[in-house]
Amino acid sequence: MNRIIIFTVSLFVVRFLNAQPCALESEIAVLKMNCSTQNSASDSVLQNLNKLSFLYIKHGNIDEAVSLNDFVIKSLYKNGIKVTPALTGALDVKGHILYSVNDIEEAKRVWELSLSVKRRFFSNRKGLLAESYSNLARCFNYMIAIDSAMIYSSEAVELINSCSIEERNKVNAPEILRTYVYAYKIYYMRGNEKKTCIQVAAKLDSIAAIPHPWLNYYLPDFIHDKANAFTDLALHFRDEPSNKNPDRAFSEYCYIRAQELYDRELYLRNKFNDNPNPLSTLYFTKALVQKYTFGNTIDNNLNCLSYANQSIQILNENNVSGKLDRMFFKTGKLNVMMFKSDFLINLYLLQKKKEHLNELYANTSAAYEVYIDLINNLKTDKLGSVFEVYNLFQFDALIFAELELYKLTGNKKYLTDAFCHSQQSRYLDLLASRKEKQNSKYNEQYFIDGIQKNIFFTKYTRHVFLDYYSSYYNPFVIFIVSNGELNYYTGTKPDFSDLSVLANPEFINDTQDSVYIALNSLYNSFIKPVCGYMIGKRFVHISSKADFCNVPFDALLPDLKNKNHFFGDEYNIQNRFSLLINPLFRKDHFDSNVAVFTVNPSYKKYPDLLFNRKLCDDLKHQYDAVSANHLKEIENSNPYILQISAHGYFDSSIMKPALLLNDSAVVTYSEIENLLSTPIIACLIMCESGKGVLKMYEGSDNLGRSFAVNGTPAVITSLWKADDKASALIMSSFYRFLSEGYPVHAALVEAKALFRKEHPEMAHPFYWASIQCTGDNLTVSLKSTQRKNQYFVLAAVAGSAVLAGLLLLVFLRRRKKLSQNKK
Repeated sequence: MNRIIIFTVSLFVVRFLNAQPCALESEIAVLKMNCSTQNSASDSVLQNLNKLSFLYIKHGNIDEAVSLNDFVIKSLYKNGIKVTPALTGALDVKGHILYSVNDIEEAKRVWELSLSVKRRFFSNRKGLLAESYSNLARCFNYMIAIDSAMIYSSEAVELINSCSIEERNKVNAPEILRTYVYAYKIYYMRGNEKKTCIQVAAKLDSIAAIPHPWLNYYLPDFIHDKANAFTDLALHFRDEPSNKNPDRAFSEYCYIRAQELYDRELYLRNKFNDNPNPLSTLYFTKALVQKYTFGNTIDNNLNCLSYANQSIQILNENNVSGKLDRMFFKTGKLNVMMFKSDFLINLYLLQKKKEHLNELYANTSAAYEVYIDLINNLKTDKLGSVFEVYNLFQFDALIFAELELYKLTGNKKYLTDAFCHSQQSRYLDLLASRKEKQNSKYNEQYFIDGIQKNIFFTKYTRHVFLDYYSSYYNPFVIFIVSNGELNYYTGTKPDFSDLSVLANPEFINDTQDSVYIALNSLYNSFIKPVCGYMIGKRFVHISSKADFCNVPFDALLPDLKNKNHFFGDEYNIQNRFSLLINPLFRKDHFDSNVAVFTVNPSYKKYPDLLFNRKLCDDLKHQYDAVSANHLKEIENSNPYILQISAHGYFDSSIMKPALLLNDSAVVTYSEIENLLSTPIIACLIMCESGKGVLKMYEGSDNLGRSFAVNGTPAVITSLWKADDKASALIMSSFYRFLSEGYPVHAALVEAKALFRKEHPEMAHPFYWASIQCTGDNLTVSLKSTQRKNQYFVLAAVAGSAVLAGLLLLVFLRRRKKLSQNKK
């Protein structure tokens, strides 16, 4: 059901007109010529070009729209920048171009600028203002910010209704009203689906009856939206066990009505529109409606597969010349191929026919090639568009096909490819490879080379690599690299509810040993099946996805009879963001004069962290640490290590982790990602700094990962609420071991072991197991100033002794000489 919601949102993003004016190309040519021959292009001419640019965008011809938009902007510069409707229109078109290539944040920024200019200079032009409010509502619809979308779209409708007919005909009223109807549906559907969808259908009919020059362009879109409303009703009332309000007869009626409307839309698009994108989207929509209406049966999946193939075929048969247009086509194709994989997997699981598995592998491999091509052609610093494409590719389906083919054939290539794609599926890896290899193409060989190096590395060393992978199709897979070979284990998905026991302080004194039982259960699920591969090994590298990233592997308990012996006591556990590459490691830290940078704010509303405050004071005396109250100050210091001792929490309202710098100042991970300087090691000693929203391939989207995205190769976080005293004592020992030359992972392991030994009253896993290090096993040159002082004192003492000896020698010689003279 989540995918149909996501797809419904994506449908709203790609809107196309049904008919292209016959004289469009000639009209553009004439207007361009007029503008180029005139000494000064008139504002009305430039406004017409803006409108034609918008038509190009709606027809999927992005390259022509970009060309026209550039032409308008150059003309405005040529005449000297003046605030005119043509200028705001050019900004609006620029926003539509960005929106069409899924760079939503940048489109929103441009449209906000346009709205501010209109408010300042054209406050009486209600139609222009209505377009800006509607554009921003589209962004909020895309981001599923439903309340904001409703507010902005309602304002747009109020403005357009107060316009004169002449002014309304000059702006895109059908688009404004359509945006409002979509926001209205999403806003009011919650708990009132039937009434809302019927109202939406009625509103669309009434909008279609309002005279407007562009109305005919939108008739297929209105029919499509109306069909979607009936589809929503068909899905909501379908007869299935999980549905609380089934109404089979009404559901079937709505489905039939939706299909009639989709057929009507298909007729209009075939008759008037030569753009293949909306036709492909329509077949895609019919496939999804078929799937979610009639369930997971063989016949239904075959019908869905037929629609998906038609959708892909339409895009295959139509070539476009522009670079952006080709990317636009491929993005749509990738979306269809993702859902086609779903249908093929369902058919394979239902029938166990190898032909379906072979077709699945062919489809996912082809989709992978499209994905790579799109990634290589989307060059942007912010990688916003790249992230949208990344979300469209279904690594899980490709990995499922490769593992199934390995089971059937025993061909190791399939297993190697599956492991490679498991690692490659991380957006962090994608981000790193593109930032570190700007001038080279992103390709699979880069990852395969990394896999082969790791496999060879384990052949002659005491290292083993474990990649914990989970998906809807493969609930539990462990890829194991050991003794120069790649193997894997698969089983049923473990019960992660045990993790909640670990984070609950009420279980510290539990007489039932609930925490230790949970740790032993997790050990039996995660480690015991692969113990044979760790014989004779010392270093265990663990890469986790989804729920696995919340597991404190070093605290897992092999034997309930020995509660003081943990998995981390036998092996050096190293949690890794990736088993392949460094996450964006910046190499500008070695010139830094600051070793440690501490952030330890004071609070009035919240209790002060007294032990962590003492820790920061000790770091200042022992390692010349620079202290500050705000994170931004790190940009002026560029330290090796950042120590944050503060209050933190997971904000469930925005589903993001947050850092409290004082009673009111909150820092989110987006601010961390935008820091101009990042440390080599980030120690985030605060509550729930390691907690975040679980992403499909990434694991936990927490504050630690935000530092990794910004270039920090190793981070230390807390999986649950950190105890002030325990965390301060552990980190104090951590810095001591670090200064003695221990790598970061080993330093934390030794620090936690020493803490349990010296403080048996806090040996319970609640106090120490939450503190986890993730990233590379770095060694940094951290020198203690106290040790320097000790060396200075020893040198001074030694120097004094030598001087005293020399003086004594001189004295004795003089005395001997005097005695000889007396004789």
